[in-house]
Amino acid sequence: MEIHAHSHTPRKKWAHYFWEFLMLFLAVTLGFFVENQREHYIEHQREKKYAAQLYNELKFDTLAFSEVSIAMQRQLTYYDSVGLLFQQQVSFSDDEFVRIARNLLESYNPWNISTTFNQMKSSGSLRYIRNTDLSNALSDYYDTHIPKLLTFFEYINEKLHTQIEPFFAKHFDLSVTKFYVVDKPDTLSLPPNLRYYDRTENSDLLIKNYFKLYFNGVHFICHDVLSYLKERATELLKELKKEYHLK
Repeated sequence: MEIHAHSHTPRKKWAHYFWEFLMLFLAVTLGFFVENQREHYIEHQREKKYAAQLYNELKFDTLAFSEVSIAMQRQLTYYDSVGLLFQQQVSFSDDEFVRIARNLLESYNPWNISTTFNQMKSSGSLRYIRNTDLSNALSDYYDTHIPKLLTFFEYINEKLHTQIEPFFAKHFDLSVTKFYVVDKPDTLSLPPNLRYYDRTENSDLLIKNYFKLYFNGVHFICHDVLSYLKERATELLKELKKEYHLK
């Protein structure tokens, strides 16, 4: 009978297991750290991308606010000169009154881009703006002040569409007065001998009051709302430029 000797595998020392565990732990930790850094880098790049988009849109806002303010101020200056005549109760001929009324007619719409902010808000990407003060200022601008601006424009547009335009449709021949030709008041070409139909003292007073209410709203938007919003937009541009080194 043959007797086989059993071979014994030498047992590993505890130090060997310790180093194996340490190496595995370091590998996992390093992998986690690298992944975390990669995610941080990606989020930082997204933050800079969104900031650049916000910056460009705010630049558009400031330009748009300036342009509409200039247009409003030009029309307000004309209204002020005509308003003095209205206050003096000057007796205008039909032709003169039609020309004045036509030259006072002007509509305005706000120009504003909120695409990036709305996209960030709906997708939860506002968290990328890590500067809390800047994030709050952006929210205040887009969620509070821009809606107020739209409300004020709705007010004057409501005056235009429900009061002034129906009055024109009733008393003036819109086919010859060219009420919606885009021209400056001093360059507008109209045919002679224009008629003001169904004219009375009350109708004169009514259209003067309609214009008074309308241009009160235009004055408030031009000198208070738009100037304030332009300041806010300019401040946000400075903060974005400083925070993200934008050009």
